[in-house]
Amino acid sequence: MTQSSTVAIVPVGSRTSAISWLLLLTVTLVLCREFVGVGAACASGATFVLSWWLVRKTTALFNLRRVTITGFWYLTYLAMIFLSAFFVFADQEGPYRVSYFFAVHSALITVPAGWLLAKWVCRFHEPENERYFIGNVVDTGYIKRTRLDYLILLIPSLMLMILYIRSVGSIPLFFLLRNPGDYMQIALLREDSFKLLDSPYIYAFALARSVFFPLLVMVSFGFYIQTRRKMWRNLFIGTVAAALFYCSLSVAKAPVAAIVAMLGFFYYYYRRGVIGRKVLAVFLIAVLLFPLAVTWLAYEGVPTNGAFYAIGARLFYLPSEVVYYYFEIFPHTHGFLHGRSIDKFARLMGWVPFNTANYVGVYAVPNGLESVSANAAFIADLYADFGMTGVLMGGVAAGFVMQWFHIHAIRRKKTIVAIALYSFLTYTFWFLNSNSLPIVLASNGAVLALAISWWFDRRVSSITGPVGISSFQPP
Repeated sequence: MTQSSTVAIVPVGSRTSAISWLLLLTVTLVLCREFVGVGAACASGATFVLSWWLVRKTTALFNLRRVTITGFWYLTYLAMIFLSAFFVFADQEGPYRVSYFFAVHSALITVPAGWLLAKWVCRFHEPENERYFIGNVVDTGYIKRTRLDYLILLIPSLMLMILYIRSVGSIPLFFLLRNPGDYMQIALLREDSFKLLDSPYIYAFALARSVFFPLLVMVSFGFYIQTRRKMWRNLFIGTVAAALFYCSLSVAKAPVAAIVAMLGFFYYYYRRGVIGRKVLAVFLIAVLLFPLAVTWLAYEGVPTNGAFYAIGARLFYLPSEVVYYYFEIFPHTHGFLHGRSIDKFARLMGWVPFNTANYVGVYAVPNGLESVSANAAFIADLYADFGMTGVLMGGVAAGFVMQWFHIHAIRRKKTIVAIALYSFLTYTFWFLNSNSLPIVLASNGAVLALAISWWFDRRVSSITGPVGISSFQPP
């Protein structure tokens, strides 16, 4: 790879960082002044400045060669929830906008405060970040054992895929290919193929799609580019083909994009933040390819700009709008839930779980599907359960948990599996912008991925010597 084709993602200086923060502050003030008011603009500006002060103590937000779990979440929260909240505020009416607006702003303070708390509790220091990012990848030496562990996880995943295909009456992907443009029927089949599937293995099907296959794809890819062994190349090709096929069957856009995005994160972390322009472009295009294809086929005849608009709205407006509906509904239409939205917790307490996402979805789209789900950012479920107290305390808890996972992951020896874990967590905690914290930890697989990575690397602790610091230079 030549120098001319490489993106030199170098650490940003204090001047570049200051300009970036100032630009975001200016956008915040302008939007708030335009859509909310002068007084609110002053409050938003003060909140943003305090957030900047907290964030800079834990992560270099605009250092593109040191993108962390926390930094990636913060930037995506700004884009998906915070900035679009000004437009949502202007589009809605009534008194509920104030509490919604306050909660969205509060996360800019409570979550970084949780990061600081975890940093203090774990006695974490910034040089640990740098040591991890520039450290050499450890060669475990357990090739045969690692291959066996890989197959022990791969074979049940393939069996679950086969069982899933046998359990679904009509595969949405095949129907879409045969009947492009029949959006409503495709939507019904998509609901039946996963959310409403009558199978005792539905949770296992979801874990295979969201945890097992993504981790296996990254691990096989990592061992191949590290060892260049034919065995790992074949395992990677076979696993990624099976994973993409399985994840595409329900025509849900996120699972396929997730695998590609995690691969991109893995390559980024493996290369210590130095990636080629062509490689970056390929990953970005690949992430959007399946969602665009599904949109084009489901809405036959939709122009290209219409497809991009639909995906853009889904990413950068709807997440914030859905959060608003939670504040309109609770406690005005339905009382606070006091933990009933957390399925496992509710069952443990002997309560009837409350399907918050479905309740809000039916409220927001009364003429839509009865099984519609309006998943929302973590602050929404916190508010539905415990009101504004839950939003404030839960924001600190979410930040603490997020930072703890980051600290744990980078303090491990830097193996292929450890890089796969960090890549997985970077993407998974992004889901806090569209799911509650318990779902991110359980259903989205943060805790399970941690356990799987420990199982893979259980012998690595016997390797003596430090991880090592590399004198890596951009190619």
